[in-house]
Amino acid sequence: MNDVNDTWTALLQPAARSRLASLLLEYVLPRRWFRAKSRTPRGAQIADLIPLDGPRGADGVGAPAANWLALLAITYDAGAGDFYVIPLAKVDRARADVLRRTTPHAIIAPVACDGDAADEAAMVDGLATGQAAHGLLDVILADREIRGLHGSLRGKAFPEASARGRAVSSERLAVTVPKVEQTNSTLVFEDHLLIKIYRQVTAGPNPELEVGRFLTTHCDPPCAPRVLGALSYETPAGEVWNVGIAHEYLPNDGDAWSLAMRELRAYFDRASDAIAGGDTSPPARRTAIAALIGRFYTLAQTLGRRTGQLHLALAGGAEGNGDTLFAPEPLTPADRLAMVERAATMLQEALLALEKTTDTLGPEAHAIADSLRPNMNARACLTALLLRCLQHPLSVVKTRIHGDLHLGQVLSRGDDFVIIDFEGEPTRPLEERRAKTSPLRDVTAMARSFDYAAEAVLREVAAGPERRRTLEPWAALWTREVTGAYLSAYLATVKAASFIPERTEDLKLLMTFHELEKVIYELAYEINNRPDWIEIPLRGLARLAREHNGETHAQTR
Repeated sequence: MNDVNDTWTALLQPAARSRLASLLLEYVLPRRWFRAKSRTPRGAQIADLIPLDGPRGADGVGAPAANWLALLAITYDAGAGDFYVIPLAKVDRARADVLRRTTPHAIIAPVACDGDAADEAAMVDGLATGQAAHGLLDVILADREIRGLHGSLRGKAFPEASARGRAVSSERLAVTVPKVEQTNSTLVFEDHLLIKIYRQVTAGPNPELEVGRFLTTHCDPPCAPRVLGALSYETPAGEVWNVGIAHEYLPNDGDAWSLAMRELRAYFDRASDAIAGGDTSPPARRTAIAALIGRFYTLAQTLGRRTGQLHLALAGGAEGNGDTLFAPEPLTPADRLAMVERAATMLQEALLALEKTTDTLGPEAHAIADSLRPNMNARACLTALLLRCLQHPLSVVKTRIHGDLHLGQVLSRGDDFVIIDFEGEPTRPLEERRAKTSPLRDVTAMARSFDYAAEAVLREVAAGPERRRTLEPWAALWTREVTGAYLSAYLATVKAASFIPERTEDLKLLMTFHELEKVIYELAYEINNRPDWIEIPLRGLARLAREHNGETHAQTR
């Protein structure tokens, strides 16, 4: 805990760097955007401090600026360290009291006011309060470079930013800050644009910037928000780390996850009415199923078409223009071997991590976990299922993809959708997030998101195990039908695209592989971040093992 006698100015001085680093480490560890929750931090140090406004003296600080950008280097007991971005700002006692009630994750530490040690203020996260918003955006729009203690913060505005950027700069538009923590931090400037700041940064090109720029110039009509600018940090060694990105703001009704939640609540209301009326099981007739599901069946078809259009743009827009970053390439046997080996390693690591959490699992999750213990048939079946991906020759291409497609990465706009956030799965290494692979990985990821949505609302509406058992078949019906609508519309859109296998059995095999790969990823994620949700990927693993057990036995006889 900070000594309240420390002032804002004192904490920014060279003599207090270790104290500031300790405060920031304490602040970072419980944040949602801290990605190493399964690792043991050893320590932290200030890698750089950059003033977003105000003068600096020769010591790198001088007169205190109102907003700073801190780059925190964290080391661990084992493995490489991480770097995190934390904009720093100060608020007075009254504002701090409000933040403690409404946005407690914004408070970094109490500080004494300069010139009055008896008056307490607070050091805050300038992204969580919005105080850093205009300073960061101005760096982007003005193509500014700001020197820090060691490196430089650089902004870059693209041609598409001119009109929107002028409006934001001249009018100083109001900034909307999300009330809850996010994987990264997004600030919205009314209806003009938004900026996203990446909390964990690393050297190398950011896939969201690469894919976003490509789609901005190659997808007509636009299939994603246009990229307007970028923010980067250059280290003393000359490495460039992408810190943030500016997008156009698209008016919307919220994300597709929230839409699915609303539609599912209405769906379970209708299902409950049917059960109360004497229906002991879900309907089998197509017309009855469509009426029961409601408008989300059609919306899932629209989302399938939009996903297909995105993949066609990523697969076809680079042909003939020399852009090797986006030119499709054959999915070779070596690629598939690497995919299988990576997934098998993930499975091994996830099941080992699961063993350590067995004592904390609920009864149903515990039973499923028991069936997946080492040397059990289910685990052998999953491993064999991964290996089947190597047994059939595939004549398909690999392309750049979204990389983390789910309902939360889609904006709802009336009866249509737009896909956002092309950063890729945040826990994967940068080279994996930029790598070309099968677009079917996106498709199966969205199908898994439908499963998560149904489970999330089922947990809301099912009071007690008996009610849950009654509603589970209805949840399964929703997931199956909505997924089917999405897949059918997607496949009709991409048709004979070069990334779709010609043979139906090969298509099913590749989709099953990517579904298993996604479920393994989900299991590892839930173990580290949301133990209460472990049951969902566990059920997915058990289902895949059960469905393919017979096929595996038949091929090994």
